[in-house]
Amino acid sequence: MRSFFNRLAKHGIRHVMRRGGTLSSETFCRYCEKHWKPLVNKKSEQTVLVGLFDWNPSICAYLYTSHYLAESHSARLAGYFFGDPARLQKILPIYRSFGVNLEIDAASTSRVQKREAALLAREAFEKLDHAWDIFSISHDGVVLGDLIYDTFLRYHLEATIDPRDPRLLPIVKDAIQISMSAAAFFSRNNVEAVVPYDPVYINSGIVHRHAILRGIPCYVVEYNPYRVYEYDSTFFGNDRSDYRNWPKKDPLKVYSKSVFSELSAEQQKESRLIARVHLESRLNGKVDPLLVFGRSAFSPASKARVFCDDTVPRILVFLHDFCDAPNYMRWNLFPDFYHWLDFLLDQADRTPFQWYVKPHPNIHKDDGKGRANHSIVEHFRNKYPKVKFLDPSVSNRQIIEEKVNALFTVRGTAGHEFAYCGIPVVNAGDNYHIEYNFNLNPRTITEFKEHILNADRLDPKIDKTEIESFYYLRYLHLNNCNSSEINLLPSEWLGDINLPKLEASSKIFEHFISNDTLQRREGIRIYLANHVPTKFQK
Repeated sequence: MRSFFNRLAKHGIRHVMRRGGTLSSETFCRYCEKHWKPLVNKKSEQTVLVGLFDWNPSICAYLYTSHYLAESHSARLAGYFFGDPARLQKILPIYRSFGVNLEIDAASTSRVQKREAALLAREAFEKLDHAWDIFSISHDGVVLGDLIYDTFLRYHLEATIDPRDPRLLPIVKDAIQISMSAAAFFSRNNVEAVVPYDPVYINSGIVHRHAILRGIPCYVVEYNPYRVYEYDSTFFGNDRSDYRNWPKKDPLKVYSKSVFSELSAEQQKESRLIARVHLESRLNGKVDPLLVFGRSAFSPASKARVFCDDTVPRILVFLHDFCDAPNYMRWNLFPDFYHWLDFLLDQADRTPFQWYVKPHPNIHKDDGKGRANHSIVEHFRNKYPKVKFLDPSVSNRQIIEEKVNALFTVRGTAGHEFAYCGIPVVNAGDNYHIEYNFNLNPRTITEFKEHILNADRLDPKIDKTEIESFYYLRYLHLNNCNSSEINLLPSEWLGDINLPKLEASSKIFEHFISNDTLQRREGIRIYLANHVPTKFQK
């Protein structure tokens, strides 16, 4: 079979530019229709299923990945989308232009199935008494509850759920309908691989879980830099009705101690040294374009003090975005960030310590999530007047310099950043460094309460070399061992505070076509052949 990466060798690649401006998506579609049609027959029995993600750089990355997987499995390309019809109308022509046709969507369920979904949703809804009850909702062997929970918070910009809220019922119904459509598609088609776009919400997470249930590999596809690796597929217990036993939504295995132990002694020493340099640079306020963009959270200290000048122990709480996927990890002590903070501050009121709360930076954003977060913070500020709320822009570097006795978070990056500075950190759920000992990770509410009441004398066993090992795996290892060394973004965009706006623009399509050379295609082909196993390689 003639490789799709080389099929332009005969005619060359013609770069189509629109004069006097950026490239339109229509021009990108015409380019793909001419140069990126799949070689595999549409009637092939094998299928590669692709989620129709509407983020422009991801579309470019999915193009390379989906074509490679289709050719490697002699498979056709099929797409799925459950979401805003207006978004679908915008992106469907783009995906069709490189051979991904929509085959699973809201129209995939029949009238009979929709009626059945409505009955099942009503039955599940009427059994709900507590927020935790939502997590038990499932269909056809797939747990839906945690995905439903986070979808509700994100869609309605809420911090928590009243299980009797009538707005919950349509989301439960949608989740069951998606499950029905996914189950039917997988039963009819021989799916070799899936490229999902977000495992956290019902729109893609349910299809992802149906694939996992059937042992079908699902791939993470990144563009900055371009790399592909497989989602976790290991179940953590026999009871699959418990959402905590399902594979992680993020491939956390790449941050495991076992991965670091596989490095040679010399590699481990060198890796820790590299991590130390990066960590110290980050803690000193330098912006790393590979990790963040814009302002560093560790900017120089201001002249004004952050904390009251007293001898009372200071305890700090770092908030998360209340509306953004609190159940992203495997498990939490609380169903959402609202319940966590309410319990934490209620117990904090019983201590003689001075408690400080720093809101998530999203509160500064002038959008719905920012306003929602601001409203929730004001609610807690009024409910717990003894607690002092800091401005979200306060420098973490200044906080460390002025000293705190402990920090509480659910799963934030402060877990390794503040621990590296010798400050005890208490998490309230699964997190990236759950395997390591430099944080306290209570497994029960009782244990968590004890940490709150004794927050002035917590003593985790902080080992800086362990933090460096984790940091290397979390931020640097994939770049070293699994990166194609090809970035689908223009180099001048990296570190730009306006990066999200640039990525959302059609300029990325212009950049893609300008750089879609035979050399790049061959480089990606070699990378994928070395890092993504297919049935012909097994």
